[in-house]
Amino acid sequence: EQPAEPLVFTAAPRESAQAAADIYEPITRYLSQALNHPVVYRYVGNWGVYRTQMLRGDYDLVFDGPHFNSYRAEKLQHQLLVRFPVNFQYVTVARDDFVFVGMQRLYRYSFCAFAPPNLGTLLLLDLFDNPARQPHIAAAVSSEEIYQGVVSKRCAAGVLPLAHFRRLNQDGRVRVLYTTDQLPGQALSAGPRVTAGERLQLTTALLAPEAAEPTARLRAAWQADSGFVRASAEDYLPFSRYLRNEWGFY
Repeated sequence: EQPAEPLVFTAAPRESAQAAADIYEPITRYLSQALNHPVVYRYVGNWGVYRTQMLRGDYDLVFDGPHFNSYRAEKLQHQLLVRFPVNFQYVTVARDDFVFVGMQRLYRYSFCAFAPPNLGTLLLLDLFDNPARQPHIAAAVSSEEIYQGVVSKRCAAGVLPLAHFRRLNQDGRVRVLYTTDQLPGQALSAGPRVTAGERLQLTTALLAPEAAEPTARLRAAWQADSGFVRASAEDYLPFSRYLRNEWGFY
């Protein structure tokens, strides 16, 4: 008898290989036991590979943000399983001495932000409907780097998660210029190779009390102490549009 083909689990490339393994491998071991079918974690080192392999359908289970989940549900036959109930927002920030005369006027400036396709950065760029008048993005790899880039005047403004801004801005050196609407939490979707029965088993396992230990590091990273809740595709439908200008997605 042929060994069962494993289901491939991945997540957005935010961490180092070791940090990602520490977070996600306990989850795949737990899901393998729940399904009685192997689930393997595949680390993806950069966004380019992540995009290419996602669009090619290489991943069966993917944990990431609202715009990617929306796109996979719309274009790649993915079903949303569970999500974190913690909503989040992004803020555009600048130093206290920055003269602010409206977001549309900021196209001339440099922003410290995560490189696209980070959703916060895409939400910023969506505010500027003239393609000839887009702000310059100085790509950063952490919220700390974004914040320090604004404080040091390397960038006129920055975009980062509201929760990270509150943590970093204890001394009040930076102020908020713009706050996005609330966004649904990170979610897990399952691709077409995952059967309806397996989707039910996976959802049940991740909602069970027994999931607390294997998901502990992931929940801590997203400040989601209460764990997962069921995800609905309707909650994520509007967000794929923010990928419309990203290469390969449309």
